[in-house]
Amino acid sequence: CMEVNQTTGMLNYAFANGGLYFSMGGHVNSYYYHISGSDRGTVTVNNDYSSYYWAGDWDTFAGPCVGFHIDDLGYTYSVVSGGDTNSSGSVDKWDLYTSRWGAGKHGTSGTLNDDGNGNETGTHWTARRLEENALKTGTGTFDYSLMKYRYLSPEFASSVSGTSTNLYLVYYDALTNQIRFRAGTFSGNTVQSTGGFQDEYTGGPSSYYKTNNCQVIANASAGATFKTGYNSTTKKYTETTVAGISGRGAGQYVDVAVVKNNSGQDVVCVVWYDAESNSCKFSYITDPISVWNSNDNTKKLAGNATARGWSNPVTVFDEGGEYCHIVADKNKHLHVAAYAGNGDVMYAYIATPTESKSDVKTCTVDASGAVGEHLTLDVAVNTKGNAIPYIGYYTSAIKKPKYAYLVDPSVADSTKTFKQVAAGVDSDERFTGAWEIAVVPTPSRMTTNREDKVNVGVWKNAGVLKDSKVSGSVQNSSVKYGSTGYKAENWSKTYGNGTANGVLGYQISTSTGSCLETAQMR
Repeated sequence: CMEVNQTTGMLNYAFANGGLYFSMGGHVNSYYYHISGSDRGTVTVNNDYSSYYWAGDWDTFAGPCVGFHIDDLGYTYSVVSGGDTNSSGSVDKWDLYTSRWGAGKHGTSGTLNDDGNGNETGTHWTARRLEENALKTGTGTFDYSLMKYRYLSPEFASSVSGTSTNLYLVYYDALTNQIRFRAGTFSGNTVQSTGGFQDEYTGGPSSYYKTNNCQVIANASAGATFKTGYNSTTKKYTETTVAGISGRGAGQYVDVAVVKNNSGQDVVCVVWYDAESNSCKFSYITDPISVWNSNDNTKKLAGNATARGWSNPVTVFDEGGEYCHIVADKNKHLHVAAYAGNGDVMYAYIATPTESKSDVKTCTVDASGAVGEHLTLDVAVNTKGNAIPYIGYYTSAIKKPKYAYLVDPSVADSTKTFKQVAAGVDSDERFTGAWEIAVVPTPSRMTTNREDKVNVGVWKNAGVLKDSKVSGSVQNSSVKYGSTGYKAENWSKTYGNGTANGVLGYQISTSTGSCLETAQMR
């Protein structure tokens, strides 16, 4: 994952780093290490990084389960899953990390996250264990379904008020075939649980099905039954049947954005790929944090599996919708892009969350062969006040990343008219020139695992496009590779080339594995 940190001007990343490490960008105050016995301590850092070795684990972190976000204060947030299970049946967790609390532990316990003494509430605890990478299916130690890549397409959105951040998270649970939602408010730099971001799971064996601290907003239309426990007296399992939610079939691609309504409340907007109807859906909810743990069970969202409070879904793209992304611009308008239609890059403009399907405007951006997988989206308002979408994506025809942005003809010619939803191709799939579309001329070979992204980002000042200089100057990038042990110091600092052009970040294959490559037009 890659985003531009608008506070520092750096590119920030989050990724599974080599065999046993997880790296994340942001401000690093300090980190705690515990290797064995008395080999432990706290290291003060106090610096900003594009990536920093954030946490270690006993087994490889699950790269496809990484989600990353930067709020308007410059704080970074990420989720990542460990991949370990051991002889006592303990399974790794899916953890939330944030630069508000400092880096995670450098050591072997990883997402189990104890302090080395089995003390799950240790002083150096800097994560929330939101989910597990397994689902218990029986009473035996190893009676569980383990899926290292259980939580796919994790995406965040946030709004800021003063020094507090309302944080929203959506993701697809592949073991239950559900899209789940969490919401909560973070403030200060002390580790806290809030709303749907509770530290629910300890370092012990896998748990049965539960949704205590999340909301299910899409699932299988036929419903499903899950074991929730075992009664040793009756020797029977306790179960719950989760009914299908009408019009809200689940799929592994989902994204979230947030805008303010006229009352100053957060309106959280979600797009997702409905695999059952093979279409891209849109829905929204207003002020979910206020009723997350409501005493009124008709309003409470925590533990709800009926998409309570969410608007009826609107179909954005009738066919397809994989790799869907949604971004809100500074004027509270919504922009959606996806791999949809006849294997194309498609774009949609939603002026307000309450629009009906007939009000949603769509167009095809690129139809040059099978094109649009691994897509991401960013949006900035230009000096003319027009919202320009930027899209990064992959073309399998020539196996390269591509970059597209909407052209504003009124910038060069005041007699021209800006059209927000201008078709990038005509009826014969020939380019119209309404979008600037380029193949990234990389000599590298991009990896194309289904979860890999062609990340795109632009530099903004309060939502308005700016150049990528920091304090008026082009900055030099730098990197440090330490040893390969758990106490290693590995970091990077990456900046733009000084222009206002969008930047892409994607994973490439190398002779020794893979690494992240960035590209930006001059």
